[in-house]
Amino acid sequence: MTRSVEVYLKSENDAESVRASLQTAKVKNLVIDEMGEEESNTRMFTPFFPTNIGGSGMPGSVGPIGANAPIVVDEDVFQGEDANPTHLLKLEVEESEYDHVLSILQNHECYTSVQ
Repeated sequence: MTRSVEVYLKSENDAESVRASLQTAKVKNLVIDEMGEEESNTRMFTPFFPTNIGGSGMPGSVGPIGANAPIVVDEDVFQGEDANPTHLLKLEVEESEYDHVLSILQNHECYTSVQ
């Protein structure tokens, strides 16, 4: 079974850095899309982070993204020249590789869209 992951990044360089880091994971259908200005201005973004809340209870297990975690957005996250994310990175990952992919993404400044 595969899981889809979508993260937003502040620049093409950030997106390419994530792509390079994901070389060690078994991902497929990895796509980097440039977002239009209107699209990035009409959404609210929050840091993309895994939490241990809601996991299996095993040390180091990763629960669902943001499960039961408060959404905390630093007011200075998107100000100035980097006011909004510019790129969307989408990929599919096998369930067995999901935790590995999340640990890679955790090392990068990724964001998710708040609906």
